[in-house]
Amino acid sequence: MVNIILVSILIGLIYGFTLQKCQICFTSAFRDYFLFKEGQLIKALLFLVLLQMILFHFFASTGLIIEFDEKQGGILSLVIGGLIFGVGAIFAGGCASGTLYRVGEGQMMSVFALFGMLFGIGLFAELYDILNRTLIQPLSVGNIRIPELLNISSIAVVTIGAIFFLIILLLKNIMMKKQIE
Repeated sequence: MVNIILVSILIGLIYGFTLQKCQICFTSAFRDYFLFKEGQLIKALLFLVLLQMILFHFFASTGLIIEFDEKQGGILSLVIGGLIFGVGAIFAGGCASGTLYRVGEGQMMSVFALFGMLFGIGLFAELYDILNRTLIQPLSVGNIRIPELLNISSIAVVTIGAIFFLIILLLKNIMMKKQIE
């Protein structure tokens, strides 16, 4: 038990240090890309998503990840949750990771955002049973996974993700060259 706690603290410190030094915030990455045409952070995030897909597939196929409990009510609840998260990130000035590294830097406005996140998480946990019965389950269309939806293997999805990432990088580089000319 103590080893798990020590490993968790070590991973948390490394994660926090990386977030702060790299200024990693998903909301900021999209903002910078669309408003300022700055693509470095979004490229890094796309790479991390690709890496996560590859590692998840590897761990799942080797049995290191076994069945996990899915408590979402399907694709519709994910879309609604994503919209709520997005609006919250706009009001907070960043996503959860951005808020955490800003709190670590001592930015007081992010402390309020952190308390808002904790309040929202606690409120959702308290209301989960009611929300599940009244909203989540009645609106559920089931758990739809990309491989099942497209009727292809999960490694094909990872390959398509890699190709998609490379196309985005290529298009971004072409657009940057045209802007320079």
